[in-house]
Amino acid sequence: FYSSFKPSQETKEEDQRENVDLSLIFWGKGKHGDSYGGVFPFGGLFRDRFDRDEIQFVLWPLYSRILEGEIETVHVLWPIFSLTWGGMRSGFRIWPFYGQEKQEGEGAYQKTFFLWPIGYYQQKYLDTDNPKTSFYLFPLYVSEESSNENKKIFLWPFFNFYTEKNFNYFQVDFPWPIIQYARGENALAFKLLPLISYRKVDD
Repeated sequence: FYSSFKPSQETKEEDQRENVDLSLIFWGKGKHGDSYGGVFPFGGLFRDRFDRDEIQFVLWPLYSRILEGEIETVHVLWPIFSLTWGGMRSGFRIWPFYGQEKQEGEGAYQKTFFLWPIGYYQQKYLDTDNPKTSFYLFPLYVSEESSNENKKIFLWPFFNFYTEKNFNYFQVDFPWPIIQYARGENALAFKLLPLISYRKVDD
């Protein structure tokens, strides 16, 4: 349960508060002095722990609710069903069959998966002049595109095609890692393993 919510390290503010975790029993106070506690997995509430404002659970993994700022997520039979809303973010999932999440405003993105981990579609940096679109049908096909870069992989990781417009750069691996050819404004490379490997970079 803890590994589902706890990041690699907790904040300094959290470390300065008194929180008690005795295996399955826990209690403490949030940063505003509100008490919390519970007995895992039967029921309980965390406040200002694990980088979340609130984490509430009942008969985990049957039901849990996570509050992070204005964003609220409810899990039922975690990780199978979830619903997210608030803070210009919305989403749901029925794992591993289908799920989607959308963020509007600053840091806008849109993510969709199907038959996880096979299918994945993502648009990010939508609030910038250089949005990026990714599509994975793993391992058959991978595509990542933006106004500057274009990457396509067939039968990952063997057949790769990559272009970067800013430096007129082009690279192909056919198949990786045996054959590679690359050229650009300041670079040239060719590889035919195990016979030859050549790389030249002007600067």
